[in-house]
Amino acid sequence: MPDALGQNASRFMALSNPIRLAILRLVVQGHEAGTPAGSIQEQLGMPASALSHHLACLSAAELVHAERE
Repeated sequence: MPDALGQNASRFMALSNPIRLAILRLVVQGHEAGTPAGSIQEQLGMPASALSHHLACLSAAELVHAERE
């Protein structure tokens, strides 16, 4: 079970950042087909590069699945 423990620790670490928590809230409350990054960027008023970093952290923790179009 050490893998599950490590995975949970990385998820909690990712969610300890208030910006990433706000991003996850927007994704969860968004459309079931997905939430466009531009929509998240607009709602949070942040640069695309910063959003990309936070989405990568959430994706690495397996909290979101990001696809580029």
